[in-house]
Amino acid sequence: MPTIRKRNRRWQAQVRVANKAPITKTFDRYQDAVAWAAETEKNVRRSLANDTGIRVAQTTLGDLIDRYQREITPAKRSSEVEALRLGKMRRDAISGLALSKLSPSVVSDYRDRRMAEVSVDTVRRDLGTLQHVWDVAHRSWGLVGLDNPFRLVRRPSPAPGRSRRLSVEEQARLEAACAKCRNEFVPLVVRFALETAMRQGEILALQKRDIDMGRRLALVRYSKNGRSRLVPLSETALSAARDATSRSGEERVFPLTAMSVKLAWRRALKRADLEDLHFHDLRHEAISRMFEMGLSMPEVALVSGHRTPAMLMRYAHADVERIASMLGDGSS
Repeated sequence: MPTIRKRNRRWQAQVRVANKAPITKTFDRYQDAVAWAAETEKNVRRSLANDTGIRVAQTTLGDLIDRYQREITPAKRSSEVEALRLGKMRRDAISGLALSKLSPSVVSDYRDRRMAEVSVDTVRRDLGTLQHVWDVAHRSWGLVGLDNPFRLVRRPSPAPGRSRRLSVEEQARLEAACAKCRNEFVPLVVRFALETAMRQGEILALQKRDIDMGRRLALVRYSKNGRSRLVPLSETALSAARDATSRSGEERVFPLTAMSVKLAWRRALKRADLEDLHFHDLRHEAISRMFEMGLSMPEVALVSGHRTPAMLMRYAHADVERIASMLGDGSS
């Protein structure tokens, strides 16, 4: 702890830290002595910590990413996807910089450069991941004395919610294209997603024991909001689950990886000549169809797993032409 003494009308500040010689300096003003003592103690403790922890001048951001990928990523349900994202960050020039060189301005340049290359949502996810990498290093690996530069930079605003709908004709083309996939489970996954509004990760995590054929229910054990839920299955969804279960040699209903689905999806879209369609849009489509069927908001939320009306409505995009036809011409 710093000590401040008044000696001969001046203020003497002294900083003592275990195993270090005391550092002393004299000032005319008390405020200057206090400020110097606080900053000096901080620097001494930083030096001590980095003697046994992370040396910020020699350690690069890439070193942290490598360790994070080894020790933290494998424990996550989305480990495969995160590993790919970390791999892309690792190849970026910013990963070669020493931690001591990573300032908010450097991170801002990285953000702006990435904004010209990828989507806003991708940039937001990347910055969030790098922020967590730094936080883990600070809490567990001995990184001290530096503020997290990824926390000090403003993230771009989220992109507007997508409103992409899938027409009957487009769905027919998509299903025909998926039927040509080499992996027989791909068309079943797409069909199941359109009927249940489940997320891709939830579908791929389904175990055979999670499907109750008799009651026509699927148990989602781990969802994005951390809660489990039961999803009712239509005849089409039940048929897809039954087919997949009979073919799967694993405990999982749909024995696919996120990467295999991603690659198969891209090839199917190309064969179907469909543009600007994401796999996640199938969830949007399913939710919108549920509203068009007349289900209430609580009923749809029970299926989709949304906890607030605001979040649910971001996914609901009813067919306005269909609504207009239901309203009629207004004549009596």
